[in-house]
Amino acid sequence: ANIATDSILHGAKGTPIEVQWANGTSMTLDPTKNNSVRGLFYKTGSTTTGNVDVLVARANYGKGKIFAMGDSSPADDGTGDPNDNLYNGWSSDAHGNHAPLILNATLWLAHKSSLTATQNTTEKTFEVYPNPTTDVLFLETEHPENLILVDVLGREIKHGVKNEFSWSIENLPSAIYFISDVTTRSFIKIVKDK
Repeated sequence: ANIATDSILHGAKGTPIEVQWANGTSMTLDPTKNNSVRGLFYKTGSTTTGNVDVLVARANYGKGKIFAMGDSSPADDGTGDPNDNLYNGWSSDAHGNHAPLILNATLWLAHKSSLTATQNTTEKTFEVYPNPTTDVLFLETEHPENLILVDVLGREIKHGVKNEFSWSIENLPSAIYFISDVTTRSFIKIVKDK
């Protein structure tokens, strides 16, 4: 992609210009779900501004970041179990472009972004029980109106209402859910039994 300001494409460890997939896959991005998602590398012959045939992508999510590659070979440096077929995708494939790509991505992931929300230092606590649960989720908190139940994709499932201390979840599919304090954005993992 031609994104001159992207620190993964133009970073401290170099300017990667190509990737090579040994047995990988491409991605289709959906900016309607997360408008920060960007394709960085595309299959040969594809448009470098679209959302299909993406080989490498990045996005912001809440206070975090995502870096995605459709193949594990670029990070393989040829070392490992001598009984396996080992390859050096790190520096041999793609004319050595995988190393600067992954190192730049690592630096980007580790750097606190100015795009993320500021940390609220106000500490709030809440209790959730039972966990795992089946039908009803009980909450104990000083501020129940500030709580939301979200799925693993970050979609809001339920929102707390003042003085409401329990949520019926019997109609939700079995999955892992999270309770979030919307002020501090801290999470507790909730497991729903089958």
